[in-house]
Amino acid sequence: MGFLYLAVLLLSLSGLTMLDWRYRLFFFSHPVRAALVLAIGVGFFLAWDSAGIGLQIFFRAETGIMTGVLLAPELPLEELFFLTFLCQLAMVLFTALSRRAQTGSFKPAPPAAEVAPPGAGAPMSATELTPPATAAPLPAMGLTPPATEAAPAPSREGSA
Repeated sequence: MGFLYLAVLLLSLSGLTMLDWRYRLFFFSHPVRAALVLAIGVGFFLAWDSAGIGLQIFFRAETGIMTGVLLAPELPLEELFFLTFLCQLAMVLFTALSRRAQTGSFKPAPPAAEVAPPGAGAPMSATELTPPATAAPLPAMGLTPPATEAAPAPSREGSA
């Protein structure tokens, strides 16, 4: 039972990492920036915890689900993993919600090789969007394609 809390934190952290990998949100989008942001966040909260412990605001409660390993007086090992999870969760949520607001999807943008450069494709004309006149009717729904005017047949005068 002594490793239960740590195991739950690691399980939660691995699930969050899998979501990050799937949607390329934080570490799997910009790994160097993500590592820097995560390190700054965890460092800030460890300093916050240290100040709270020094002022005797925070203290460690003895429970049977924690390992009992201390990184510093009143600072359990599990706190480091919790702060890592907290910071990564905040950044994954921020990135996911920002992407959703900008693109309407959580999915990442396609790789640069799949994106056509600006001006690469010409706009389609109205004739390219019109179905061909030889399209078969849609009897199952009682629909037929719209009637289109046939182009005049080329003249055969002067050929022979």
